[in-house]
Amino acid sequence: MPFISSTWILEYKPDLSRWSLKYEVFGRNVELSWLARNMTPIVRNQKIHWLHWRSLVGLPNRGAVRFFPKSPSSCIVQLTVEYEIPEILAQLNQALKPFMEGLLLKGIESFVAYAKERNSNIPQP
Repeated sequence: MPFISSTWILEYKPDLSRWSLKYEVFGRNVELSWLARNMTPIVRNQKIHWLHWRSLVGLPNRGAVRFFPKSPSSCIVQLTVEYEIPEILAQLNQALKPFMEGLLLKGIESFVAYAKERNSNIPQP
C-alpha cells in the first residue's frame, strides 16, 4: 500500500507483525505504527480463504482479506479494514474518509498488479 512505510514479522514471535505508515495530509507529516496479531488464516482445500489481523498496541485497527474463487486461475478479493482515527486528526474525519479510501484503493490496485505479474511468472500445467 502506498502509505505503509514498513512491515515485518517478528522473528521471535511469528504470530506478531510490526507496521509503520508515513504520509502527508494537509501539509503535515503523519507517522503512526502498531503491533498486530496475525490471526490464524482460514484454509479450505489447502487454499487460503481468509487472512485477518488486529492491532495490539499503537494505531487501533483490524481487518480481513477474503478470497472468493471465481475460476481455476482467478478470485475475487474483498478487503475489510476498521481503524480509529488518531485524536489529532479526529476533527478532519469526514475530510479524511475519501483520502483513506483512495489510499486503500491504490493499495488494492497495486496488489492486483503484483498478483498478475507473479502469476504470469508461474509455469502453468
